[in-house]
Amino acid sequence: MVVEDQPLIRKRKGGEVIEEPTSSKKMKEVEEPSDRPIPGGVWDPAFNLGHKIAFNLDEPKKKVVEKIIEQQMDDTSLEFTSREAMATWHLAYASDRGVLRVELQKVQTQVKEAKAGLELKKARDQLVADLEQGKKEVFDQKSASTALRVERDALLLTTVEDKKLKEEMGEAIVLEHTRGFKKALRQVSHLFNISTEGVDFEPRKDVYRGCLVPLSEILEGALVGNLNEAEEEVVAETTVVGEVREEDPAVPSTNVDDVVHMQ
Repeated sequence: MVVEDQPLIRKRKGGEVIEEPTSSKKMKEVEEPSDRPIPGGVWDPAFNLGHKIAFNLDEPKKKVVEKIIEQQMDDTSLEFTSREAMATWHLAYASDRGVLRVELQKVQTQVKEAKAGLELKKARDQLVADLEQGKKEVFDQKSASTALRVERDALLLTTVEDKKLKEEMGEAIVLEHTRGFKKALRQVSHLFNISTEGVDFEPRKDVYRGCLVPLSEILEGALVGNLNEAEEEVVAETTVVGEVREEDPAVPSTNVDDVVHMQ
């Protein structure tokens, strides 16, 4: 392989051109190295391609390159190096994009699961709150039911006591009526000298329309009028007797008491 040996020309900022000394030979032959193994591959120091690279530039391009000063070449070289690094990083990032996309999908799935778990937790908390409210209502209902049961038992006990008292009062009333009836019979027997022995009186019957009938067969209030009339007659007779006594003491008295005393 033949490489053209060109002189290195440097141009300073002041416009001064410095030309490096070159060999008198314009062309030289580079001997091909012998075939030998390179253990380190492309990273081995023996793997060097710098002496084999030739830039075949025409005259206009050479003039452009010759006019570039050293500072511009350094800046351009740094710019290209930065761009190369950026491109390399972009390629590396692009090569990892699939992995990142998979991780992103995993994260999105985890977010969805977290949201679903949060919704389930909210629903569970609501159910727990409803359960506690239901338990409280059941407890209140049980308390109210217990209070009503106690009140019912008290009312039943009061009813039983009232019924017992009513029965006792009924028996006492019947006994008192029987005693009064017997006392009235004794007074009638004493006042009118009438013997009531052997006569079977019925305390649960009364004379109604000229017949002795049970009290249950007599209409309610039917005997009230008769009793009022009898009371009025007794009052009238008492008044007349009183007047007679005041007017003429010699007239015999019709009063039962007076008759009895007279006898």
